[in-house]
Amino acid sequence: MKTHIFIFFSLLLLQNANSQCKLVIVQRGAKSELMNELKILNYQDVPPTRINDSTLEFTYYPTEPKYLYILLDPKKHGDSNINFNWKSRIWIAPEIKRRKLIINYSNKTIEIPNINVENKTLHEWDSICQLMGEKNKDSEEIYIVTSYIKTHPDSYLSLWFFTHSHMLYLESTDKKLALFNQLNPALDLYPEYHQIKADLSGARKYPNAGDAFKEFTLTDVKGRKFNSAAIKNKWILLHFWSNGCGPCVHEMDSIVSYYKTLDTSKIAFISLALDNSRANWQKAATTRKIIWTNLWESDGFYGDLCLNYNIPAMPFFVLFNSEKKLVVMQDGSDAMDVTIKSYLSKVK
Repeated sequence: MKTHIFIFFSLLLLQNANSQCKLVIVQRGAKSELMNELKILNYQDVPPTRINDSTLEFTYYPTEPKYLYILLDPKKHGDSNINFNWKSRIWIAPEIKRRKLIINYSNKTIEIPNINVENKTLHEWDSICQLMGEKNKDSEEIYIVTSYIKTHPDSYLSLWFFTHSHMLYLESTDKKLALFNQLNPALDLYPEYHQIKADLSGARKYPNAGDAFKEFTLTDVKGRKFNSAAIKNKWILLHFWSNGCGPCVHEMDSIVSYYKTLDTSKIAFISLALDNSRANWQKAATTRKIIWTNLWESDGFYGDLCLNYNIPAMPFFVLFNSEKKLVVMQDGSDAMDVTIKSYLSKVK
């Protein structure tokens, strides 16, 4: 059997500034002649820097803590029947600049040495997650998870369990919500916090044609308040976009040209930017191209409007008739040409 070692990341939504983290991998023991080079899957194609014959260094830019899963001895690359060694996993985090692990090919083990004091928290996380993997009974796993959350409400790991513990996922919504409410609200700097809160609280909606328009008040690019209740007897097109969305930026010129053909006495066009920074949104070149109502949603994908219309991606369009009833929703850079224009062409 060929022997491989793979490392892969569980993917999380990204937020906050990049931070460089170096992972050093020291390889010991005799390799099989059939053993491939170490590979990294499902993250970025991060090439290693070879320090010497036995040591590799990988540089990552995590924006929140990430858990690396070490896979030992899969039968074959791509084979779904992979032998997970659950004791071989490691956290990296933006505030920890350097982590190290030692792979011993002779006995197929992974050692995570305690490099310095600032790694204490991550070593605790390593231990708890390894303990979870060793438990055979579901009741033991859920006890570990719930106990940790209750005693560590400030910990990112407590938040992480909500999206990574299978047994917690199977708990009732009421139980999960009660546990979630014990977390420190300061954890809201992580996208998962907003995602979990929206799902457990029922804030995320799944609208259908005919649903009523959700009124809102937001500020425009000049800082003035805009209240949607002022719109009367007009069709309304909501356009969710961001300067960080390539397709959104690419199509803006064509949208501007199309807007100039609309009868604005009958159609209200509103763009809602989901940019992370108000200042960056205001000064962006694409923002300045917009000549219609131009607003910023400070909470991005987890703002009231995005949750109400379950916005999954950008660009995204939501169209309402003159009675403020939902007509159609469409995502994608071709949404305007494929769907929206055909509806608005019939507005009399």
